[in-house]
Amino acid sequence: MVRGIVKKGLIGAGLAAGVMFLLFGSKAWNYTRYAAEQFREKAQAAVPFEAQAQDARERVLNLDKAIKNGVETLYELNTSIKGVDGEITKLTGDLDRTGGRIKALRASLDQPGIQRVSSSDSAARKANASLAGAIDTYRRTKSVLDIRQEELAARKEQARRLDADLRQLSEKKRELLARIDALEAQHAAIQIKTEYREFRMDPSIAAEADQAVAGLNKRVDREAGTAELWSEFSGEDRDLPDADAGRDTRREADEILGAHNGTGRTAGDL
Repeated sequence: MVRGIVKKGLIGAGLAAGVMFLLFGSKAWNYTRYAAEQFREKAQAAVPFEAQAQDARERVLNLDKAIKNGVETLYELNTSIKGVDGEITKLTGDLDRTGGRIKALRASLDQPGIQRVSSSDSAARKANASLAGAIDTYRRTKSVLDIRQEELAARKEQARRLDADLRQLSEKKRELLARIDALEAQHAAIQIKTEYREFRMDPSIAAEADQAVAGLNKRVDREAGTAELWSEFSGEDRDLPDADAGRDTRREADEILGAHNGTGRTAGDL
């Protein structure tokens, strides 16, 4: 069943690619790649920044595994270099000793006792055999020494390159972690600036408050107007008219009283 689904998916993808090629020709690949890039960018934008930053940090920290493997390999290389270097020192000593022996054996052939005897003499045969053996030993030692010296040079070059790669990878790791820290700080700064940028006060709150104050003002105006009209039409607390400043109310009162007294009534009767 799974194989059938995969097969149908591959067939569908192939048909879609064929249709794209028929519609756009050689440009189909560019269009398809552009669409894939757009899809990838949109998918990344949907991922929370914190999750993407954590993923990037974990990928950078995964470099520690490669660095550790490289460090172990470099240690083994350095150890092997010391071993080969020790072999070269021993081979060089053996070669020097063999060379000295060859020199001594070669000199012995020129001795008078050896030269006077026939080549079939046992002493001469032994001297020639010893010299031949020393020469063969020297050549074998020299061959092995040359191989070890080439091996040492190759291992030293490997160690040098590996050391440089490890330093570069370690520096790259520090650089990437520093960049992640800087990007997280930059993101936090942007968030602080934009966190309340979209916040707006509801203007209806002020309108409702203004309407409430206007209603209160209207009520006070109504109460004041009503109280004034009530005072006017009810006769309560009406202000008495002020007396004329030019009137002599005392004289007017005496005249009225005198006239009234003339009618037979006294002021005391009033």
